[in-house]
Amino acid sequence: MSSDDDNNAENPEDAPEAPLVEKFPRGRVQRFFPQSRYGFIKDRNGRDVYFNLDEVRFVGEKDQRSLREGAEVGYDLGWTSHGEHVVKIKIYD
Repeated sequence: MSSDDDNNAENPEDAPEAPLVEKFPRGRVQRFFPQSRYGFIKDRNGRDVYFNLDEVRFVGEKDQRSLREGAEVGYDLGWTSHGEHVVKIKIYD
C-alpha cells in the first residue's frame, strides 16, 4: 500500500456514527417475586425463561428498581448446571 493510499483512506473518526442496533431478544416479565429475587421472562415464542437478580447484570439506564411484571425487556441468556437462564437484562419501559 503506497503512502498516497494512506492519505486517501477514510478517517474512522470522521465517519458518521452508526445507530446502536439492539441485539437482545425481547420479552416481557411474566412473573416476578422481588422478595425472593427471581422471576420469569416470557419470550416471543411463549417460553418462560428464569432469572435471578443475584446472577443478572442490568444494561442501560434502568436497574432492578424499575423491574416489574409486564415490563418489556431485552435479555441475554447463559447456561449453568441448572440449565438456561438470563444473565443480562435491559428494561425498555
